[in-house]
Amino acid sequence: MENGSGGVVRISVVIPVFNEESSIGDSLDSLAAQRRPIDECIIVDNNSTDRTVDIVDEFTDRLPIRVIRESRQGATWARRTGNDSATGDVIGVIDADTLVEPGWTEVIERYLTDNPEIDGISGPFYFHDSPFAERGRRNALSAAEEHGLRDVGHTALSGGNSAFRREVWHSSKRHMKNLPGTHEDVDFTYALGVAGARLRRVPALVAAISTRRYEASIRSNWGYLTATVRTQRAHGDHRTATVQTVLLPLNIVQIAVSGLVFRPYDPTTGKWRPFRRAAVDRVSPVT
Repeated sequence: MENGSGGVVRISVVIPVFNEESSIGDSLDSLAAQRRPIDECIIVDNNSTDRTVDIVDEFTDRLPIRVIRESRQGATWARRTGNDSATGDVIGVIDADTLVEPGWTEVIERYLTDNPEIDGISGPFYFHDSPFAERGRRNALSAAEEHGLRDVGHTALSGGNSAFRREVWHSSKRHMKNLPGTHEDVDFTYALGVAGARLRRVPALVAAISTRRYEASIRSNWGYLTATVRTQRAHGDHRTATVQTVLLPLNIVQIAVSGLVFRPYDPTTGKWRPFRRAAVDRVSPVT
């Protein structure tokens, strides 16, 4: 397993999926292209009714895939089941729409081996299907080159692009509130804090996500944002929750405006087409 200096021997990647046939193939392509191969890829099927699992099965000759099922609906349950099943020294977590850079696992291995006192890392995002994708990728890779493997301070762990030592998952999960209407990423980060975990943001851990959160309805996004506030209050962080509550109207306007830009854009052709995509509700990482 893990050597005495904190070296990483095995990396597991956990991906919860629910009707992700439009994105899971590209995500798995990016994992299969890693220069440092993944040791275990756990796909947690959370009651998919489309071709998601069929597409996953097509990658079994390129990735060490294990498909498990979680019948309780929600990313919280799916990710928990996946993390509990992981056998690697480190668990990398991404979403089904995440595309990781070819050196993603190299960064995880090198940083956590060189910094045995650090328990988890997260990295920056850009949007791979936005009209600004190339600029976002250039900026992210430029920052990664500038900072190398130096971290830039404390961070929260995002379900879309992070990695943590397996033992810290098992020591912290009991501190998660796991309450209805709370946000699983935020819940996990607070639980890690209670467990004394040390987390860092590493610019070299670059990933891309889709704009689908910005394409969701205002109602869906309001629920997404208020779940974060509810989670902060559940963990007794009333000061941060108050600040976030004050910022809610501004954040919802920002998301709505971004949706007006992203929805008409066709990333395949690189052109805008009026009313190309209607606002849709997504299953969010909310318990």
